[in-house]
Amino acid sequence: MKKNIFKINLFLKLLIFIFLFFLSVLSFPLLINFETKKSFYEEIISQALHDNVKIEGKIDYSFSQGPKIHFENLIFENSNQQLNGNINSLVALINPLDFFTNKIKFHRIYIEKGSLSVTQNYINSFIVQNHLLKKLNFKNIDIKIYNNFSEIQFDNSSGNLQFSKNQLNFIKSQGDFGTLKYDFLFQNEKIRFEMPEIKFNIIYNINKINKTPVIQVQYANEILFPQFKNISAKSEINYKPNLKKINFNNIIVTSSIFSGNGSIELLYEQDLFARSKFGFYRTNFNNLELKKLSNFFQKNLFLISNNINASIEIELSNIILYKNYFDNIKLYISFENGDIILHNIDFTSDKNFLSIKGRIIKDNNDRLMFFESKFKTEDLKKLCVQICKSKIQKNNLEVDFVGSFNIGKSKFNLDQIKGLNSFAKADVSTINTTLNKLIDGKFEKALFLDNYLSLF
Repeated sequence: MKKNIFKINLFLKLLIFIFLFFLSVLSFPLLINFETKKSFYEEIISQALHDNVKIEGKIDYSFSQGPKIHFENLIFENSNQQLNGNINSLVALINPLDFFTNKIKFHRIYIEKGSLSVTQNYINSFIVQNHLLKKLNFKNIDIKIYNNFSEIQFDNSSGNLQFSKNQLNFIKSQGDFGTLKYDFLFQNEKIRFEMPEIKFNIIYNINKINKTPVIQVQYANEILFPQFKNISAKSEINYKPNLKKINFNNIIVTSSIFSGNGSIELLYEQDLFARSKFGFYRTNFNNLELKKLSNFFQKNLFLISNNINASIEIELSNIILYKNYFDNIKLYISFENGDIILHNIDFTSDKNFLSIKGRIIKDNNDRLMFFESKFKTEDLKKLCVQICKSKIQKNNLEVDFVGSFNIGKSKFNLDQIKGLNSFAKADVSTINTTLNKLIDGKFEKALFLDNYLSLF
């Protein structure tokens, strides 16, 4: 009996000792004056986040819901401008035994409220070089990510990053992208970015077999061009950092009006430049609303040309067009510092041909298209039925126009007309006046071939 009592007393003493020991370990940091050790913790956080960090606020210790250190008001001061900004609160989980060895490392960090500006290079470097952090949680953080060519802003972002064996293997984030909500997920070598309100999503999938990434884009709303909506696009990505370019190969595009394939090459040695080539088939242009089409040519086209330098080659085969004047369209244009170069825009069929070349520039508040245009037909009588003002004697016609067109005011200024008959300046002036009366300052009317045929 005495032996049993002795064992029970020994067990209770041991249990009390262990409890007091752990209590002392947990409570020992409460005796530390953290304010005198700010520079020490600034160095630890800087190592964990690969940046120069300054602690402006208080430092507190707590062991409720796990031992942790709470830092207030942190300033990021990267001398290379890779990461800048401030964080209102940072909490780091810690092993209390580390206080006795003074070898403190932060493996799990929680940051809340703040604003950060970070370069793409910093993110790439942090992911590769991180050997300390296992988990980084963030809440209500505004973050701007930028490189030499562009920047992107995410606000009120909350989520976490997780590392395993020094490799990033999970990211989840939610927040605001402009006025829209976004969801971001990286898991199992796949990135998914969604904006549910506009039914937009991107899936970036690493191909582990040949290491060629594949990207898929889906978007329900209209973008870039009238009726270009309900889009699904899929492409392989070939990234060549030594050549400073990214190739999107074997692009397959389907949408409500355009379906086809092509490629895009992005060059970023100095300024960003995009080179694209696409082929579309059986495009029904009769579904286009003229008002939207006019708005594209008068406004949206210039928004695109002002924001990117690019060359674009597009072939549209077996198109469906008003009165079937043409079967195919082939265009090659480029954007150069806001100007639009029309290398060639060709409308063709077995018997009809229309070609436009020129340049669109900004002149004060106007957009002027200086052009050379050629129209040929072997079927003039059919085209002129109930349109041409004179009786057509021949089926063949070839005529060239040289001049300018004020896109905003929808007004022509013809300089030369060359064709089967020679046109004097007085004739050109008369035709110019007649044409502008037909167009009547409405861009939609400038899109109809009938208005030009009625001049003859």
